[in-house]
Amino acid sequence: MGKQNVQIRNFITPGDIFAVLVIASGLVVAMVFEEIAIRMIGVSISILGAVALFMLISQRLSDVVESRYPRTGTPPPEFTMTTTKDSAAKRQTVEDFKQSFGGEDDFPITAPSISKPEAADTIAKTVPPVSAGRTSSVSEGDHGYNDGFSGMRIVGKVKPVYKEQSVDTANPVISKEIPKTPAPDDKQFLNQNITETTRPVITEPAGRQESCRPASQPTAVPLIEEVPNIKEDFEEDIIQSIPGIDKVKSETVHSEEIASKSKYSGKVIDLPLNVFMETDQLLGDEPRKEFEYFMTRVLMIIRSSTDTRTALFMLFNAQSEEIILESYVTSVPAALKTKLRFNLAGDIISQIISNAKPQILTEINPAAELDLIPYYNISASTGSLIGVPVFWGEGVVGVLVADSESKNAYDSGTVAFLGHFTKLIGALVRSYTHKYDLLQASKTLESINSFYQIAANSRNGSENISEVIADSIKTIFPNAITGLCGFDGQSDSWRIKSYRGSGKDCTGTEVSIDDTLLGTSIYECRTIHLKSLALGEMARVHKDELPISGEFVCVPVKSTSQIYGAIYLETDSKDSFTEFDISVIELIGEHAGNNIEKLFLLESLQNSAVIDRFTGLLNPAAFYKRIQEELARSKDLKSEMALCFFRFDKYASLDPNNYPSRFEHTSQLILERIKRYLKEYDVYGSVDEETYGILFLGRDSSKSRMNAERIRADVANTIIEHGGGRFSVTISMGMISPTGEFDIDVLIKDALTGLERASETGNQVQVLY
Repeated sequence: MGKQNVQIRNFITPGDIFAVLVIASGLVVAMVFEEIAIRMIGVSISILGAVALFMLISQRLSDVVESRYPRTGTPPPEFTMTTTKDSAAKRQTVEDFKQSFGGEDDFPITAPSISKPEAADTIAKTVPPVSAGRTSSVSEGDHGYNDGFSGMRIVGKVKPVYKEQSVDTANPVISKEIPKTPAPDDKQFLNQNITETTRPVITEPAGRQESCRPASQPTAVPLIEEVPNIKEDFEEDIIQSIPGIDKVKSETVHSEEIASKSKYSGKVIDLPLNVFMETDQLLGDEPRKEFEYFMTRVLMIIRSSTDTRTALFMLFNAQSEEIILESYVTSVPAALKTKLRFNLAGDIISQIISNAKPQILTEINPAAELDLIPYYNISASTGSLIGVPVFWGEGVVGVLVADSESKNAYDSGTVAFLGHFTKLIGALVRSYTHKYDLLQASKTLESINSFYQIAANSRNGSENISEVIADSIKTIFPNAITGLCGFDGQSDSWRIKSYRGSGKDCTGTEVSIDDTLLGTSIYECRTIHLKSLALGEMARVHKDELPISGEFVCVPVKSTSQIYGAIYLETDSKDSFTEFDISVIELIGEHAGNNIEKLFLLESLQNSAVIDRFTGLLNPAAFYKRIQEELARSKDLKSEMALCFFRFDKYASLDPNNYPSRFEHTSQLILERIKRYLKEYDVYGSVDEETYGILFLGRDSSKSRMNAERIRADVANTIIEHGGGRFSVTISMGMISPTGEFDIDVLIKDALTGLERASETGNQVQVLY
């Protein structure tokens, strides 16, 4: 490793003038005055000033950290660079960067290899050669450690065994193979601290023959076999450490003597395995978090490999012409702006995006630093900066930026170094975009399927569709405030049907068609997408709303023939809506409108039909109609009748929300069983989704009550088998027998009152007289 080239003038600051003045004053005193004592005082003052100046400069030198990745000495790439200088800074622009790093590469996907246990054991026992002419192997008894997270493999301790060799007087020979004894336990090897080790290394001159004698065995030393560049680092020292290796010797060469002359030192670094293990959790359904994770690692590599203080990636949105700070790694987080979005301006990053060429800034004027660097809120004493564009196709999608306090920290070699990362970042952006769109499309499909499930089960009714739409939008855009506006028939006005957000719940708030953007979207049946800067005096949803710093989107909920409301979303400055996001919201609005129309048609068909298609009973409208007819007949013919309402008692095992299939099977079985106790002319129908009714005709109240008691007892004694389990259910019944002049509304109200009283106790018949 070459020595670091340090220039002292770079470490002298204006504050050192005081120490220089002290030195100069002491020298003046020593030269002007003739008294020896005064001269000695002047010399002492000069020495103290020099010591103070030395301590100040040495402290600054000690703060300089030499890069762990020094330059390899390879010549920099032959870029065509244009240098310009103005009052702000000195600029170096790379003209032909796009030809080398702007094209798209194909990323072939290789088939994953499946390693068998035998193959894994073979790989773990394999040790690469240490140097030319010398091989090293691990016996079957050795233990290996393979860290699958970090990619490192530690092969345990090595105990070299040496044999005494006799050297021919004409051809002295040095052994080329050093057999190894079995390694000790790996746990002991991993727990040891950093230790200094020595080991004799012996080379073999060409054309020599080998002869051996018994030799004394040196003590075993722990070594890591995978030592980088061991041949280049040690062979030259070995040759120089053995004098007269090319001379003919007649005396015996002992291995201990050679070892004492050819020792080298090494370090065994004991690091805990959690240093190389990943503790952060990558969420497979969160592509944004994955993108930020990989970008942070890339920036950490750049910062640790170069003289960089801050490394960051800024994404460019061509639609809104904004620069978005996606990820950064810095040692001065307090100097960064909290703002994440920047408009294109005259700063260096905007110039790189406009020109699509890398630029290097040096000699930055402190007065123009904040104008050139948009992501700092205070002057950070930036000495140099480099920005490299990231391409996707023919356009720029972002800029990779790094800055340093050093004045000349970057050159054309750094441009080539960062250029390889721009290709990687471009692939990450493409992967993130495709994965995000795929995830949004998957969530949209789930939302559409939920709409059709509601339409298939008309019992939920159209009143639940607004909640499903709001939940679907919130699932796709979790950081946005979501609301749904629909028409309220009772108040004859447009109101917020559902709301999802962290602010004040505005469900039920009236929406003005004429004075709001939401009303405009409904009235004109069009999509509205505005940003905070473009919002005018017109309210978004209602007059009491709070201002926003992000975007506002409003999409109508419509079918092919009608409009049923609108969906609106609001975000803060951290999020934005793309064209794909708008298309997803519009698709949900169209499917929601079609399903609302289908629900209205099904509801109209359900109300107009006589028989319910699920239970086979009379619908509520038909049931009430028959009650009214039989009540009029009873008045004219003086016949007796009794009206009985019943419902299932509530049990946790029969909760329709938790066990819908079990409840449906039970209700169908019980409702069909009750028909056994009814006459052909009795009226049997449903009152609502949970309540059913029986109109007993031609029987007085006592016979009707006995019949109701038999029905209740039979239901309670019925054992139902479903899903591998057996259980029973009970019902509560309320009954009224009209006498004299009875109105149908009073009759139904009294029957419901008797049912409520019976339900309080459960499994009984309550009769009102």
